[in-house]
Amino acid sequence: ERLFREEILQRLSTRKNPFEILLEGKAFSPLDSLFYLDLRSYIPDDINVKVDMASMANALEVRAPFLDHELVELTAQMPADYKLRLGKGKLILREMLAPHLPQEILQRGKKGFSVPLSAWLRGPLQEEARRILFDSEGLAMQLLKPQALEGLFEGHLRGKDYGKKLWTLLVLNLWQRHYTVEANL
Repeated sequence: ERLFREEILQRLSTRKNPFEILLEGKAFSPLDSLFYLDLRSYIPDDINVKVDMASMANALEVRAPFLDHELVELTAQMPADYKLRLGKGKLILREMLAPHLPQEILQRGKKGFSVPLSAWLRGPLQEEARRILFDSEGLAMQLLKPQALEGLFEGHLRGKDYGKKLWTLLVLNLWQRHYTVEANL
């Protein structure tokens, strides 16, 4: 909230969060709400898209066995402490595989499809990112306080990791430019 211009905050305060709309009428625990949101948005709109593109580029037909509807339905009915305990997820799967896999594999963290955004924004993309982010016609400058955006960018250059936030704002400006969207703010 400290980043947004005051007039934008006032307009946002009257709107519903898209996730609230998605969850309306559903009585889930906080953990199950997060799982539901992942299942309805993050997995199909992000993870599955990336897997599909990578597999098609290599002429592979990929299956996601953990997304089998019967398995998803079964795990949805399990108590929360079967799913997550002390920050560790997939407890039942880990216990089932323990006799077959070394501990370093069972304890290893996730490895995603990420790119080195933070390094790129401090290095080869720094000047281009600055030019795009601080475009006075861009949505980033229209939505955010200029000093807040400057603080994010400079903080990132000094070592804080604001790469994802800056990238999101950068892509927002590029999207606006590409589609010549009028801001109407």
